[in-house]
Amino acid sequence: MAAPERERRSWFPFFRSRRAKKPPEPPAKPPVERAREAKVDKPRRHAPAVGIDLGTTFTALAYFQRGEAKVMQNDEGHDITPSVVHLGRTVQVGEEAVKSRRDATRSRGDEETIYNIKRIMGRAHDDPDLRGINWPFEIVEGENGRAAVKVDEFMHTPEQISSLILKYMR
Repeated sequence: MAAPERERRSWFPFFRSRRAKKPPEPPAKPPVERAREAKVDKPRRHAPAVGIDLGTTFTALAYFQRGEAKVMQNDEGHDITPSVVHLGRTVQVGEEAVKSRRDATRSRGDEETIYNIKRIMGRAHDDPDLRGINWPFEIVEGENGRAAVKVDEFMHTPEQISSLILKYMR
């Protein structure tokens, strides 16, 4: 006869866990679903996406809203604006600056009218590419050896000139 089977017991009872096992957690929802659930009570507003083309010669501004792209027009009614700034007695941007440059060229010179500023942006003052171009305005050394433009006694960085163009475009 076979010996009756005995219940197996561990010699080391402290290895057994005495805690009840937790039920498995449901899988986490994707972030998109969680965001949808969180914003159920708020109405969604569609903000337009804005595109800026700050070009070397022209600047354009457009926006995309409700599946449609629209180019914004400047004060003159044109889709593009010249990337030109005139720093005379008053600051003129765009087509007004081009007219001032044309008038200044006839009279005494156009060292107060700045154009092609993107060609100077991010370059060092002693960059040979900058020295090879005959600019009507003076290029001086700015902060950290970067190139800057001097009009009258004031020094302007290319970023400041570009910001004047963008400010005009809004």
